[in-house]
Amino acid sequence: MGNDNNQDSKNGLISILLLIMLATGTLIDPLTSSRPFDPLNKKLTLMDERKIDARLWQDPIAVTEQFLSNKKEAKKMMIVTTVQLLISLKKLNRKLVTKLLV
Repeated sequence: MGNDNNQDSKNGLISILLLIMLATGTLIDPLTSSRPFDPLNKKLTLMDERKIDARLWQDPIAVTEQFLSNKKEAKKMMIVTTVQLLISLKKLNRKLVTKLLV
C-alpha cells in the first residue's frame, strides 16, 4: 500500500513538472542570435592556397601538377585579358582625345 501511494505521488509530480515545462516553453521567446544574418557571407568559402581538391583514389602528384598547370593557365589568361582591356582603353582614350581636340 505504501509503495503504491509513493508511485502515485511520483507520477503526479512528474505530470506537474511536465506541465510547468510546457507552459514556460510556450511563453518564453525562442533564442535568437545577436549576429545579423548575411546570406552572401554564408555562401563564401575560403580555400587555402595550399589546399588541392583531390579524391583518395587519384595520384597526388598528378593532381598537384594538374592544379599548378591550371593555376598557371588562369594567371596567363588573366594577364592576357588585362592587357587586352588596357589596349582597348588606350584606343578609347585616343578617340575621346581626338574628338575633344577637333
